[in-house]
Amino acid sequence: MKGIENKIRHLLTLAMFLLSFSTLFGQATVTVWGNWRQNVEATEITNAGDDFPNVYESAADQSRLRVRRQPTSQLFPWRIDVRGDIVTWDNRLEIWIRRTNDGISITPGATITGGMVYQQISIFDQYFFEGNGSIRRIALQYQYRGVSVVIPAKTYRQTIVYTLTEL
Repeated sequence: MKGIENKIRHLLTLAMFLLSFSTLFGQATVTVWGNWRQNVEATEITNAGDDFPNVYESAADQSRLRVRRQPTSQLFPWRIDVRGDIVTWDNRLEIWIRRTNDGISITPGATITGGMVYQQISIFDQYFFEGNGSIRRIALQYQYRGVSVVIPAKTYRQTIVYTLTEL
């Protein structure tokens, strides 16, 4: 079924609280779960030139993604795209994402490729990784970059959208 898309939305804040939602559309589904809370206190970023991290990184398996279609014995080609929908954001901040493992095959012979190198999430759908068959426990890791004393201290939010397309 070409063009079948599933969208998963994640609310990511600068406090990095990750909420997951799953939407079923057609036969194939993508499910993402996990949470990450990273607080950057205003008192940590006080003076220009002070050494503070401007890159924050989650655990290597902070979120998990599953691609599944019934029956799970069938190999079917698919692609995951990713984009960010801005809710409350400062464009000097960046969110980056990568996949850190190949997951666990549900379908014998299932494979996965791409997505192992950090890529910046933009407001446009962009290729993340692809595979075939049903695979679970695909680990995702996040970074946000660009934290600076010149960016006002407040909560920033960006919704991350994962799109599953059967090829």
